[in-house]
Amino acid sequence: MQSIDEKLAASRVKKNAKAANAKLKSEPKKAKSFREFMSSQGVVSLAIGLVLGTAATTLVNSFLNNIVLPPLGFILGSAEGLKGLSLNLGKTPTGAVAILNYGTFLNDLLNFFVMAIVVYLTFRAVNSAVEGQAFLTNVTKETMSKKAIQALNEAEKLKVARRALAKEEDVVRQQAKTKAKGKTIINAASKNEDK
Repeated sequence: MQSIDEKLAASRVKKNAKAANAKLKSEPKKAKSFREFMSSQGVVSLAIGLVLGTAATTLVNSFLNNIVLPPLGFILGSAEGLKGLSLNLGKTPTGAVAILNYGTFLNDLLNFFVMAIVVYLTFRAVNSAVEGQAFLTNVTKETMSKKAIQALNEAEKLKVARRALAKEEDVVRQQAKTKAKGKTIINAASKNEDK
């Protein structure tokens, strides 16, 4: 017989096991809801877009700062590219020099336009790929050519014929098994009669 303490310990173990089991059952629900959130809200797509956008910005900045702007600065007479262009407005009443750095603004403006072109071209490429994929997945029998419909019908007929042939083979196998069992029974019966 179990003592009262052993019974209490056993009941606590059962309660803890039930609680752990309930917690394990609730975890898949949480994972499922998280998965649904990630897919329905496009969080993963947003994160990928953010990472790719950052990489594209770095690439465009490098292209402009290292390839486009130095020759432009050489032509304009500035060692820093467009950033070096400025206009000295003179001294202020306090004695400080007022400088208008319009080159930095022009550099940022050029950077913006190049980035806008890159985003536009990327967007166009993705849209054309998605439209092409949607076209391929939405093809129906009505939009197919006659030859494609005939080929599809032939393929369906072949599938039906294969299924019928497989059923016939199963029937033949069953009949062979039945005959073999019948022969075994007849042979056993004849052996018993001989004895």
